[in-house]
Amino acid sequence: MLQGTAEAWGLSMTQDDYGRWKTRDHPDEPIGPNTTFLQKQVDYLRTGLAEAESELALSQGRSANLEEEVFHLNNALSLNTTKWEGPLDDCPQEDLRDDEIRNPEREYRMEQEKRRLQGKAPQDWKEYWSEQPYFSKGRPSAEVDWSNAQAFRFATGDSRRLHPGRTDHTQVPWFQCVTDICAYHYKEKLANDHWPVRTLSSDGLPEPLTWTFDHGQGPEGYLWTYRTVTGGRIRAQPRRAWPEVCTQTWTHDQCPDRHCVFHVWTKAFAEHDRHQAQPTSPRRQRDRQAARAAYERMLAADASTTSPPDHEHGGDVPHDSHDLGNGSGAASGPSKH
Repeated sequence: MLQGTAEAWGLSMTQDDYGRWKTRDHPDEPIGPNTTFLQKQVDYLRTGLAEAESELALSQGRSANLEEEVFHLNNALSLNTTKWEGPLDDCPQEDLRDDEIRNPEREYRMEQEKRRLQGKAPQDWKEYWSEQPYFSKGRPSAEVDWSNAQAFRFATGDSRRLHPGRTDHTQVPWFQCVTDICAYHYKEKLANDHWPVRTLSSDGLPEPLTWTFDHGQGPEGYLWTYRTVTGGRIRAQPRRAWPEVCTQTWTHDQCPDRHCVFHVWTKAFAEHDRHQAQPTSPRRQRDRQAARAAYERMLAADASTTSPPDHEHGGDVPHDSHDLGNGSGAASGPSKH
């Protein structure tokens, strides 16, 4: 358009390498668009198109992976084995050998006693277990072949507690359970996107799991700490959830670890009482007084617009209540079991 207007006025226009138009000052300057500038524009557009096509291909690949993962997860959720229905009636329940179980608390205390007899300095819990981590090899959810899921099979030398039908299989950590269709450990495996598998020997045969941790039962976050490492493995270490000293006392004054399952509620109530006993700042006192005054004004306004209940004819008796209307509310204190 600019060039056509210039030609109507008898002017010749030229374009520089950066796309800027000007009147031709020299007869050697070409008339019209600059080929160098146009080539730059073409190259720029081609580069942008190639980047857009690359991003589109990556997005399509991610979309396909997500669709496949959703399919596998939905298919897994539809299996009948996703619900824990207790141990199997026909599962062998023989007593276990001592070498089939590793109890973290007992092992730690025995090792510290050995160090004492050898004249070595004691180790704290974290220091000891950082030298004794457990590595679980596994695969992500997307790689689990649910169409070919196999029932549990013992390998020669396996700990009998590995069988998902045993009553005490519930005390096996989820990252040691190598049965994909185990309903009890399904939730943890899915949440961590890690399905444990057996390691293979140099001959390509599955190696036995000769022992399992005995971690008791309790909130997962209080029992173990783990993180993902290279090679699709999880590095797991036990928390000190069952201190032996805490089995002899109900008080938490000498409890050695904040993850102790014995005293978790006692500590929570003690912390609550400690906060309640702290002195209130003047500003917070003023805020509470203002909130209380506003609440009383609201009650007075409601009372002036509604008639009082008829107590003689079955009216409700006013009372202070913490009921939330659904059967829940503030508890009076910890329950005694």
